[in-house]
Amino acid sequence: MLKQFGGETLASGPWELIFGDAAYERALIVRFPDRNAALAWYNSPEYQALLDVRSVALDCRFRLIS
Repeated sequence: MLKQFGGETLASGPWELIFGDAAYERALIVRFPDRNAALAWYNSPEYQALLDVRSVALDCRFRLIS
C-alpha cells in the first residue's frame, strides 16, 4: 500500500536504545516523496479500513517530519 503513494521503507526492526526512556522496542521509518503523499496514504480509504486491526495489533505512534 505504501508504494501506491510513493512510500518506501527505509528501516525496520528492533532498535538499541543508547539514551533516554525506552517507550518502544521496534521502529519503522518510511519515506514519502513529500508531505502531501504521506498524508494521502494515511488518510486513504484503504489505510483507514485497517485502523481497527492496527489498534488491536499495535500500540504505535506516527510522526510526520517535513
